[in-house]
Amino acid sequence: MRTGNKLITGLLILLITSCATTNRQTSDGLMKGIAYRQLEPEGLECSDIENLNVSWYYNWTPVPNCPEDEDVEFIPMIWSEKYLADDNYENYLVPLIGSDYSALLGYNEPNWKGQAEMSVETALEYWPMLEETGLRLGSPSTTGRSGLDWSIEFMKGAKEKGYRIDFLALHWYGNCSNTEGLREFLDYYDAFGMPMWLTEWSCYKQDMTTNTAFLEKIMPVLESYESLERYAWYSNRTTHETYLGAALFDSIGKPTPTGDIYISQPAMHTKSIDTSVIPDIELEIVDWHEGPVIQKGDPGTEDIKHGFEGGRVIRQDGVYHLFTSEQSGDPKWVKMRMAHWLL
Repeated sequence: MRTGNKLITGLLILLITSCATTNRQTSDGLMKGIAYRQLEPEGLECSDIENLNVSWYYNWTPVPNCPEDEDVEFIPMIWSEKYLADDNYENYLVPLIGSDYSALLGYNEPNWKGQAEMSVETALEYWPMLEETGLRLGSPSTTGRSGLDWSIEFMKGAKEKGYRIDFLALHWYGNCSNTEGLREFLDYYDAFGMPMWLTEWSCYKQDMTTNTAFLEKIMPVLESYESLERYAWYSNRTTHETYLGAALFDSIGKPTPTGDIYISQPAMHTKSIDTSVIPDIELEIVDWHEGPVIQKGDPGTEDIKHGFEGGRVIRQDGVYHLFTSEQSGDPKWVKMRMAHWLL
């Protein structure tokens, strides 16, 4: 959860190269979910989960807070390293080892102040504990302008250490007057070549009319987006102005216009999803379009000295595009190579 966001800006171009034969598998079919808060007086009631026609939910903790329902799956989360320290390891992580849960979500917005707020080093240090569960693991879910940079650094470190990450967990809060914003956001992360879960998304500080129109247009995109396995809308029964337009229910439990649209969407899907491992990442910067390479290496290292913080990723395989580095002030052409190995 978060209280603000700026869309990613700048420009990076991705060249995706596959280094093995694609192995297609059908996912479990669960798709539409809810990021569920049970807080009085603004939280959703457990009955709301059933009324929303969802197939899964999570609550930012490792423990369900609603009665078990065979039609609605609970997905646990390790919100931060605090759930792994001292007695919390025994209380929260050990019960997950060998459990029947189908997946485990990683840290919540570790790049964001007031949320998990973890350095990449700390996140990597504790990650093997999550692997102990044997559950399918979702990446840490970043947010905001710094999210992509944090994710790239974490994924690179995880690959170097041989850690396991099975899918990407993503958060998006953007300008819902433009449905292309969310589609482009998914394209950014689709370049990793891994299955994706959109575990928080809604229209921040935008009215009900905007939310409703946005849902009507974007739902077919999500339902058909090939590598998107699951999504979970973020809303409360709340009168708080921040998410008032995104509320799925009013204060007495009646669906809002936004809620009616969300309820009408199917809870399941039948997609074939690529099973992937963590990609390798490399940037190339040239003085001119397809000119000599002047810098080459991993983003976030001394090999690449131009500033790409918060860069916008557009998938245009193998094409150099003009990028103006804010740090150096001189325009450069950039291409990013991300090679992923499919199991």
